[in-house]
Amino acid sequence: MSAETFTFKFDGEAVQDGSIDIRDFAPAALAVGHLIEEANRVLNGESADAAVRLKADFRTGSFESFVQVSVSFLAQTRALLGGELKDAKDLIETLGFWGDVAKRGGIGFLALLKRLGGRRPRRGTVLSDGRVSLELPDGDRIEVSRDVANLYNDLRVLSAVKDMVRPLERSGISEITFLKPGADQQFSTKIEKEDLPAMLSLSEQGDELEPLHTSEYERVFGVLSPSFTGDYVWRLTDGDNRISAAMKDANFVRKVESGDIAFSAGSLIQAKVESVTSRTPTGKLSTRTEIKHVSRVIPPARQILLRFEAQEESSSSPTPE
Repeated sequence: MSAETFTFKFDGEAVQDGSIDIRDFAPAALAVGHLIEEANRVLNGESADAAVRLKADFRTGSFESFVQVSVSFLAQTRALLGGELKDAKDLIETLGFWGDVAKRGGIGFLALLKRLGGRRPRRGTVLSDGRVSLELPDGDRIEVSRDVANLYNDLRVLSAVKDMVRPLERSGISEITFLKPGADQQFSTKIEKEDLPAMLSLSEQGDELEPLHTSEYERVFGVLSPSFTGDYVWRLTDGDNRISAAMKDANFVRKVESGDIAFSAGSLIQAKVESVTSRTPTGKLSTRTEIKHVSRVIPPARQILLRFEAQEESSSSPTPE
């Protein structure tokens, strides 16, 4: 097992007394641990486990904590793969929690995000030395290690970064600093408040859905709750199931609003519906349903009114036997 430590520090007016709002610190600390675990997954797969421990240091003027990263390898995979696996030092340097990599002319993952400033590379080219050249829309190029490129290409890693920098949205927290304990500040990695929009816009790609299946069908629906304002989300039932669907037939809505189509409580609609099932970056399934076209409106069922009459009594009495 290998273990290394890096400093995780908040600065700003809100931490001048050496304390910090737990609503800021706790989610960010959890996100740091999550980021390290996701980086271990990307770089080591199932061949190693990463554990993260935290020790806080209460000092006036800032809020500083020390994060210890431990990586343990499965004996058989360590023997087979050897140098291909990343130990705690490799994980910390690749992520950019230590600035030592800058001394060797390299760039860590966090430094890459700052350099990109929210820009998204158009393509990545693997060079002859194994490094990756990222080509940006403005023609600029940034060269990084293959490991850093793999981290950037992982949605779950980007999502963890977004959670980690959230405290910068609060007034009074101006920057988050990462560095090696006792190292020169010039080799630290700082994420400042002005970096926040770029960090969040970059990690928005982690919110994108991956379409898996699309189905389109036409059916008669009962209308539980129509909507002609706002998001136009209708609540429907097919008799067995209830669904929420966005009304996309603008022509139908216009005719109902103008009175050209009679629509009232209890009306049914025959409509063509499209459902798209997607997968989120975390693996959850999400289904979006839209009403593409309403072909007809079926008016409410009319009651059959019966006139009830009292039965006439017989004028003759039964003859006793």
